[in-house]
Amino acid sequence: MLTRTMNPSVAVSEIPNTELRERLEKIQNADTTEEARLAIFEASESISILGAFRYIKNLEERDILVLEAAQDYFEGRVKPGLEQFVDGLQILGLAEGIRLNPSQFEGLFLKSSKLLMAKDLIDLFHPVLSPRGSNLRREENRVLCFWRDWLINVEGGRCKPVTLERVLIFASGLDRLPPLGFRAPPSLEFLHAAGCKRPLPEANTCSVCIRLPMHSTYDDFENWMNSAIIQAPTFGLA
Repeated sequence: MLTRTMNPSVAVSEIPNTELRERLEKIQNADTTEEARLAIFEASESISILGAFRYIKNLEERDILVLEAAQDYFEGRVKPGLEQFVDGLQILGLAEGIRLNPSQFEGLFLKSSKLLMAKDLIDLFHPVLSPRGSNLRREENRVLCFWRDWLINVEGGRCKPVTLERVLIFASGLDRLPPLGFRAPPSLEFLHAAGCKRPLPEANTCSVCIRLPMHSTYDDFENWMNSAIIQAPTFGLA
């Protein structure tokens, strides 16, 4: 009889499939064999696909079942895809570069834990301004100052529930800055340029452009900007 080699380092908590992870955790956290059997039955569809579904006699067999299911998931689903991905990276020699300099590539593969700052968005969006000395340029400079002050207030928590992440979602659909940047430089435009006097901002998520409303006071600007971000159902539209 062949004995299966188990990998005790496999962790259920690392399974990216939320539904499977939660079902296995429910089995794993059962206090009695009866509770574990019920949890196994509820998860039967998921763990049958992995070849781990069976009747257990005690909690020790429960633990083996959970470990087998997790191992089968990683080896049968994740590992082949990862190997194919590495094969693709080797074509350009990137795989070896990643192995030698893992920290340099970390931002490309893992979600950054760095908090978004007001300065990040101020630097990210480049204003499209009217000619110097024009009346439009003076209005734009005023609103540009409002924009920067508003972002600082958002960062400081003075515009809750608005956050910088929600501002970025409104403009681009993303809650984090992409490691390789955007395809085109994000921009700030001003609604008066199109003869529009809408009080709410607009956004074009394809070009990552925010169009700011023209208000004469900071309080009006802040109120309408906050309202737009809060009311936006997804992004780009208030």
